[in-house]
Amino acid sequence: MSDVNMKDNRNRYNEEIEKYQSMDQFQVGIAVFDPGTTETQFYDNVRSVCEMMNNNISISVGVTWAEHGKEFNEKIMEADWRMYEQKNAYHQQQQAAQQELLQ
Repeated sequence: MSDVNMKDNRNRYNEEIEKYQSMDQFQVGIAVFDPGTTETQFYDNVRSVCEMMNNNISISVGVTWAEHGKEFNEKIMEADWRMYEQKNAYHQQQQAAQQELLQ
């Protein structure tokens, strides 16, 4: 994904975020198809976007890679599962931090 595409995607995502600023939580589902990139480049791009987003909000992301659209349904379910794993880890960490403050 080029820097221009990443910037456009970030701008569109930020516009969507602004719509929900008054809400405590919301879920956005996004599937990214990035033909012509390598697996390493794809994960690097995802990592960069997450780092940019984490400066302002808490996000949980589920990511997986498939060659040429193979196992599409399985990969979507795997990415969704990974996102919920990350979300659960975040909430457990928040609960532990609250418990520590109460002691």
